[in-house]
Amino acid sequence: MSVYGMLALVAGMTLTATVEVDGRAVPIVWVVWAVLGMFAFRTWLHQQRERLAAVGESEHSN
Repeated sequence: MSVYGMLALVAGMTLTATVEVDGRAVPIVWVVWAVLGMFAFRTWLHQQRERLAAVGESEHSN
């Protein structure tokens, strides 16, 4: 998760361009942050699933 944070920080410091969406100028860094957020959320979900699976396996082995 810290890698996603570092990537978001670097993106915020380096990306200054904008892209037009529905007639509005949107900083491209927002798009990058949205994508990084999605991947971070998926990683967190996977970690939770693995943790629950490990707890389930330990309960069944007893």
